Amino acid sequence: MAKTKAASSTRTDYENKARPGSVWEVKGGKWTRLISNHINDAFVAAQPNLLVELLSLEVLKIPNFLLFKFRDFFKRLMLPEGFPNSVTSDYLEYSLWRGVQGVASQISGVLATQSLLYVVGL
Repeated sequence: MAKTKAASSTRTDYENKARPGSVWEVKGGKWTRLISNHINDAFVAAQPNLLVELLSLEVLKIPNFLLFKFRDFFKRLMLPEGFPNSVTSDYLEYSLWRGVQGVASQISGVLATQSLLYVVGL
């Protein structure tokens, strides 16, 4: 219970009053708001609406917000959860070379297909 109070005290008063009965789950550096679901007697993750978040920002902060959201999406898409603490120190170098190998493989496939079609006469 102490962790819940400490976690909610670091958020703004508006966020705490906006959803009574909500708590925060902390995994690594990621904070997720949990809202009580009385039907299932459980807590569920609250998914903030991007449009609502954008409308609540000042105009000058929107580009930084969108850049942050894009960067966060890219990290979640391309890197394992908990990166860099969940992988070895050479993981990023390995991933980059793996990407280069994937691109080279695709180029090789395209050139082989093009050569085959040329030989067949198409």
